[in-house]
Amino acid sequence: MRDLQQIPAGYKQTDAGVIPKDWEAKPLVNLIRFTNGKAHEQSIDPFGKYIVINSKFVSTNGAVVKRSNKAMQPVKKNDIVMVMSDVPNGKAIAKCFMVNRDNLYTLNQRICSMTPLLDDGNYLLLQINRNPYYLSFDDGAKQTNLRREDVLSLQVKMPSSIDEQKKISSTLSNINSLISKLDQLIQKKKNIKQGAMQELLTGKRRLPGFSGEWEVQILSKITEMNSGGTPSTKISNYYGGDILWASIADMTDSVKFISSTEKKLTKSGISNSSATPFPKGTVLYAMYASIGECCIAAETMATSQAILGIRCSPLIINEYLYYYLTSIKEYIKTLGQQGTQSNLNKGMVQKFELKLPSADEQKAIVNILSNIDLEIEAVEKEKAKYKNLKQGMMQQLLTGKIRLIEPRDESNDSD
Repeated sequence: MRDLQQIPAGYKQTDAGVIPKDWEAKPLVNLIRFTNGKAHEQSIDPFGKYIVINSKFVSTNGAVVKRSNKAMQPVKKNDIVMVMSDVPNGKAIAKCFMVNRDNLYTLNQRICSMTPLLDDGNYLLLQINRNPYYLSFDDGAKQTNLRREDVLSLQVKMPSSIDEQKKISSTLSNINSLISKLDQLIQKKKNIKQGAMQELLTGKRRLPGFSGEWEVQILSKITEMNSGGTPSTKISNYYGGDILWASIADMTDSVKFISSTEKKLTKSGISNSSATPFPKGTVLYAMYASIGECCIAAETMATSQAILGIRCSPLIINEYLYYYLTSIKEYIKTLGQQGTQSNLNKGMVQKFELKLPSADEQKAIVNILSNIDLEIEAVEKEKAKYKNLKQGMMQQLLTGKIRLIEPRDESNDSD
């Protein structure tokens, strides 16, 4: 039996959980008209009139686009589309997108569309998008495939008042708009940084007080470099020690300094592998997978064989080298050896050429680029704050724990 004493006054227990008494738990099947997508493989055209809504489009918020010359399954403005199939632990399953224009989008297979019938579509989007009920179908082992009946069986927590639905969606939409503006500001500052690197690290723009020719240097002449190693994962006592061990997974967040790693090695792991601890200040450079990613070791640490440790001579400041390698990352991706994946090797990196100013000018350039990094970091922290605020507000508003309108007096209603 349910412990009714745990249900606060003014609330009731439903199949969707505890909600306000003047709310309802409604099956999604009663709230929307459902449509499945269709295969578009035969009509893909880079110059096609229609954007194909597939899982990549939805998961990247529209950044990755395929086009079609046919609308095999057109959708219209305010339809909600949702990804129904994804790899284990994928980030796309049950992710939604609200169509923002008529006569532009067409729905691919394994994507469904939902046309709201009477309720506020933006509110429904908030309740449906990545709903924990849908995520529970992902067992982390095999691909998740939501069926039509799985999608439609969701119990949706609904305010009876359309006005309350709209106030909730409007409040959360305002936070989304702020987060979007911060995203735009971050991208603007990143573009400024990229432009500054292209000018300052090549000598195209000189800072006041500096003159004279820069020297062209080959990286092998001004640095020492070695790749790391990976102890056998079959021997457990090689891992779990106190020696930091960086892998590619630790370098994917575009951080300048790395001071912690997901895994650590024991002394036995070091002595029984080619992994050698690099000193603090070593520039770490990814040669496989995330080719061209770069960071600086803020502590002594070993690395996997996918990472090259570059130790700088007095001729080049490590932060200057970091910014140089960062500035050429997109170009470097095109140089990788072609095979199952694009890779670099130590010999290729040793041949990199760069123009090198005096140590004082290097420091001045590093100072400017570091200040831009600090500005980006400040905005990213602000964005993270509002994302956390949004998450907390969603947990409160979408369950009725916090109300934006005065609850209807149901003192005379019977349960």
